[in-house]
Amino acid sequence: VSFFPGLAMKFVKPALSIDEQIDLLRRRGLRLDDPDAARHTLAHISYYRLRAYWQPLEAAQIDHSDRIFRPGARFEDVVAHYVFDQRLKLLLMDAIERVEIALRARWGHQLAMRYGSHAYLDGDMFSCQARHAKCVRLLREEVARSHEPFVRDYAQTFSDPDLPPILIISEVLTFGQLS
Repeated sequence: VSFFPGLAMKFVKPALSIDEQIDLLRRRGLRLDDPDAARHTLAHISYYRLRAYWQPLEAAQIDHSDRIFRPGARFEDVVAHYVFDQRLKLLLMDAIERVEIALRARWGHQLAMRYGSHAYLDGDMFSCQARHAKCVRLLREEVARSHEPFVRDYAQTFSDPDLPPILIISEVLTFGQLS
């Protein structure tokens, strides 16, 4: 299956060693001030992952010849952009996690206070019985898959109801199920 219908081209490029990758980048005009550091980087972060970060440093191409870099393009700048992107992703993931945890806590607490700790098991509270049955089945699967200590503690301490209260359930649901 081709991702690009109508484009039928066979891939024939050989795999390149790290040193061959460095030579190729240099031939294309990328400056590498510290070849040992570049070797280390390419060994731990693949050529193709870094490629996304050096594409903005490439000169515009009219034909499909080898890409060349704009004058002054440096490997160290590529790595700096990669590191910046990774740190930004970590900051965003941290912020998203904090929002998600707060949302789970508020959601579970509000439902427990308003409808009771196990109200989600009462099919009469739902407008569609089939959907409720499916949701409870999915909850059972998530609880069975969970390795969280609070889920195990509930199962070892209580037998009725067999599923934990909503405050625990809110921690094991996927974010999609929570929504």
